[in-house]
Amino acid sequence: IFVDAVFPKDVRSSAQGLFNLLILGVGNVVASFLFPSLISRLTQTGADGVATVDYTSLFLVPTGMALAAVCLLALFFKPPTRAPVAEVADDGPVAAATPAQP
Repeated sequence: IFVDAVFPKDVRSSAQGLFNLLILGVGNVVASFLFPSLISRLTQTGADGVATVDYTSLFLVPTGMALAAVCLLALFFKPPTRAPVAEVADDGPVAAATPAQP
């Protein structure tokens, strides 16, 4: 919704694609490299040979990353102060609706 409201019509689809790549693509790639090593660090094998993962610590990592992202967003993101200029329809000017004359 923000991308549609801020970007002009000619670059809107590119902006939406970049937004989706960052949200849905980059995070998954980073997580696939980061979390296997994190899980191995947080897994302990007990005396009985059963491996136990410390899920509290495991889930605190992405929580901390999300909080850091929120702080960065609050500090550095400045939305535009005015809306983009209204776009002219491709069909030309819109005529005012008038009642039909019999």
